Amino acid sequence: MQKNWLTKDSDLKVAVNIIKKHLGDKDADTLGLFEIDVYDKDNLDIHLSEWVLELAEYFYKLYGKEQGDFVTQMVLSKCLTDGHTIH
Repeated sequence: MQKNWLTKDSDLKVAVNIIKKHLGDKDADTLGLFEIDVYDKDNLDIHLSEWVLELAEYFYKLYGKEQGDFVTQMVLSKCLTDGHTIH
């Protein structure tokens, strides 16, 4: 699969910049994949975090839907697992 990801280094640099920007915006050390908005005890909204959406949008615009989805998945996998298998 890595052979199909020829733009890995530049894509990861973009991801690092986007993540750093969002860390700075939130003044935090970590970012979640999801955000939860609680309106009251019966109503809540769960959605992807802004940094994930920004990554996906960036790669979609740069590479188109199919390759953009692939690159987004590869970047997220690299960020989440750092090359290790999740059991």
